[in-house]
Amino acid sequence: MKRLLVASSLIILILATSAAGCTGLLDTKKTNTPEATLKTYISAFNRGDSDTIYDLLSSQAKSTSRKSDIKDIMELASEFQMQYDNYKILSKDVVGDTATLKVEISSSMGGKHLTTSVETMRFVKEGNEWKIQGTYMQL
Repeated sequence: MKRLLVASSLIILILATSAAGCTGLLDTKKTNTPEATLKTYISAFNRGDSDTIYDLLSSQAKSTSRKSDIKDIMELASEFQMQYDNYKILSKDVVGDTATLKVEISSSMGGKHLTTSVETMRFVKEGNEWKIQGTYMQL
């Protein structure tokens, strides 16, 4: 009887997880707000996921950036163990389909604190997604 209860619980957990994935509740690529796009960018950077970073760029930013360049940058960042440790949104300004976030970001290299800087990021809404207008964040 105990095995049946454990098996039933596992099946329910798997089904719930699958259903959540289908509805996007577990989706790690969220871009429905500028803040969500920033969070997705930070997470992708820390994973070395150049494909996601490129996908987060606006069509204008993509016109001046090659996917291979983003991949090369991410390989260097990975080689030097660069990470964004944490960030804090200091201000947000949304006007129509454009947004600006002023963000304080701390980064590290090889597990040691490298810098904390304040960056201004611009976003543009394309369809239902907020995209990064520029690629000018510094480590």
